[in-house]
Amino acid sequence: MSTFYRRALALCLLVAGLQGCGLPPLIKASARGQTPLVGTLLANGAKPNILHELSGLTPLIAAAVNHHADTVKVLLDHGAQPDFPNSFGFTALQWSAVFGYTDVAKLLIARKARLDARNQWSDTALVLAAQRGQSPMVALLLQSSAAVNAAGLELKFSGTAAWYEGPGADDYSALMFAARDGRDAMLPALLARGADTELRNRAGETALILAARHDRTAAVKILLAAGAKPEARDNSGETPLLAAAHAGHAGSLLALLDAKADLWARRPDGATALMLAARSGNADALQALLGLGCDVNAVDRGGQTALHLAAAEDRAAAASILLAAGARIDAQDIHGSTALMLAAENGRLDLVELLLSRGANRDLRDAQGRTALIRAQVKRRLDIVRLLQGAR
Repeated sequence: MSTFYRRALALCLLVAGLQGCGLPPLIKASARGQTPLVGTLLANGAKPNILHELSGLTPLIAAAVNHHADTVKVLLDHGAQPDFPNSFGFTALQWSAVFGYTDVAKLLIARKARLDARNQWSDTALVLAAQRGQSPMVALLLQSSAAVNAAGLELKFSGTAAWYEGPGADDYSALMFAARDGRDAMLPALLARGADTELRNRAGETALILAARHDRTAAVKILLAAGAKPEARDNSGETPLLAAAHAGHAGSLLALLDAKADLWARRPDGATALMLAARSGNADALQALLGLGCDVNAVDRGGQTALHLAAAEDRAAAASILLAAGARIDAQDIHGSTALMLAAENGRLDLVELLLSRGANRDLRDAQGRTALIRAQVKRRLDIVRLLQGAR
């Protein structure tokens, strides 16, 4: 389905109550909450189970999405099927979940609406409620025994438009959405109903990895207390600790360290948590990792140290911390590059000044015979060229 139709569907759906979108009379009246008129139309033979293809509206969906509970009840009393989907597989219960209309959802559930019906993107009502942060709706669906480990894609909103990403987008369970977005109040209820902490999305992320990567410290603690595995790795080879370090999130990193997460874990490229924290420039994370004994001069598969990464990313404060902890200032990677060379060619003036003040050797050459000065000249970093020419 094209992006145009995805957006057109949602646009009509959300404003149908005001603009009509060329709707049949029963759908238009349902969208506007004109309950007496709906009753009259039904009494005179209007069919309750019809679909307007362009808008994706049925009478029941039109009433549900516009929060007209009285109209929903009349439609159900006159034979509207609670699970009658639109052409994209959405049901009235799913749209009620999106917007958090628990009164509408209760009416539908009482009429045996399928809690775990899926739309074309595999979303159930619970998954939709969780991703939209609808805590009372999540509680209602869990109490009604919705499948807690169902997973689907994310319905994205912008103004009156809503859409799904294309094929290959990550699929998330309700627990993953809640962990990623810091919906801490949802987590205990989901876990109590048996939410699996080790389910993975297509990127291999667990709820704990998502929480760590997005710095949801409270969620990290809740998941760890529930037995989530801190040694789990996503498809890139990152553990929750590495993910937190990579994103520069000290709060989540410290929570994981308190839970005895593996301090020595490395990514497939050999990067350690200290290296990733240096790249992100988070001083608190660096201090915590160094305090626990991380090797400040460890190298990845490219021979780079944490200092190399800090220099390349213009993390002057991080570089200063690393140097104070004993980082070898003139360490060379497999290409012969030093931190000074990387800082010089990338235009990191503050880093060049810091490294020179700490005694960095400006005359070292890389594997191609280039000094930091030559590399700065090639990149036309004129302020750094002048600084290096004056450093004797």
